[in-house]
Amino acid sequence: MGDTPESVRDDGSVWAVIWREAKERLTAAGFDSADQEVRWMIEDVAGIDPGAVPHDTTAVATRHLARFDDMLTRRLAGEPLQYVLGHWSFRDLDLLVDRRVLIPRPETEVVVGLALDELARSGAEAPVAVDLGTGSGAIALSLVREHRTVEVWAVDASAAAVEVARANAAGSGGRAAARLRLVEGDWFAPLPDEERGSNGLVVEARTGRIARARTRPRPGRRARHPGRSGRLRRRRHRA
Repeated sequence: MGDTPESVRDDGSVWAVIWREAKERLTAAGFDSADQEVRWMIEDVAGIDPGAVPHDTTAVATRHLARFDDMLTRRLAGEPLQYVLGHWSFRDLDLLVDRRVLIPRPETEVVVGLALDELARSGAEAPVAVDLGTGSGAIALSLVREHRTVEVWAVDASAAAVEVARANAAGSGGRAAARLRLVEGDWFAPLPDEERGSNGLVVEARTGRIARARTRPRPGRRARHPGRSGRLRRRRHRA
C-alpha cells in the first residue's frame, strides 16, 4: 500500500480504493475471507451496503478512515472479526460481543432450535429454562423471543459476561426480555430453591447439552475465556 504499510492511505481515496487495498493486505496475511471481511468493516464504519463497496466513490472522511484503520490493524493482528466489529448475528438477534464473552457459533443456533422443540414437547403452559454459562445471552434471549411464555434463568460465573448479556437484553427490546432473569454465580448456586429442584429445561451454553433439571450437568464448571476465531457467517438485521 504505497509508502504507508502500517495504515490505509489518507490521500482522499474513495471507499472502493480503500476496500481493494485493505483486501490485498488481508489476503497477503492469509485471511481466506478477506474480501467479505473488509466489506463488513466498511459497512460498520460508513454504513455502505457490502455489495456496493467495490464501486463506491464516496470520499473517505478522516474520522471514518481512523476507525477503519484501527479495525484493520486489529484484524491483521489476529483479533477475531466478531470482536473487531463489536457485534455478531445470532438467529434474529444482533448481539454485542467482545472479549468478555465467547463468540456465538452457528452450531449454537441449532441448540436453540432443539431447546425450543423440547419446550414444545413438554406441553407446559409456562415452562422454565436455565441457561448455564450464558455469556452474551444468545441462547437465553433467543428462547424468550421465540417462545411465547417461557421464563429463562441465565447464569454466568463472570460478572463481566453478565454485563454483556444485560446490554444485549436491553438492546433486544420488546416484552420478551421481561421473562429473562440474569444472575451471576456458579452453576445452579444463584437460582432460587424452587428452580433448583424443578423439572425445567437446562441448556449448557458452552457444550450445547440439553437436559431436564433432575439430570443436572456437573456442578462447578466455569466458562472458558473466548477463543480467537469463529465460523465466518454474518447476517444484518435492519429495522
